[in-house]
Amino acid sequence: MVEDNLDTRQAIELVLELEGYSVQGAEDGQEALACARSLPRPCLILLDVNMPRMDGAAFRREQLADPRLREIPVVVLSALPRHHPMLGPLADVEMFQKPIDADKLIALVERHCPSGASHYAIA
Repeated sequence: MVEDNLDTRQAIELVLELEGYSVQGAEDGQEALACARSLPRPCLILLDVNMPRMDGAAFRREQLADPRLREIPVVVLSALPRHHPMLGPLADVEMFQKPIDADKLIALVERHCPSGASHYAIA
């Protein structure tokens, strides 16, 4: 996921890779944009909110401004409550509450990235 906490990012990457997904990790929105622009189109972007350099809201604004990226589904992963002011600019995306339940996360990714397809997620 686009997550600045290395332990959290690696744990989610591992869970998804064990399910057969190819995962590209990024530590902030800036790195995630670079990945999304240089790699094949991901089936899903899992996005943290509070990150250095480029937070989740700034990432989402840049994503929507780029015609090549705007259609990629985004799911916000956050411990913040749904109506927190930091989530305002992200109100149009699905939200997944931290702490992460691995089974629910896998089900979420399966909805966006059908198994049997060669998809990857920026996670």
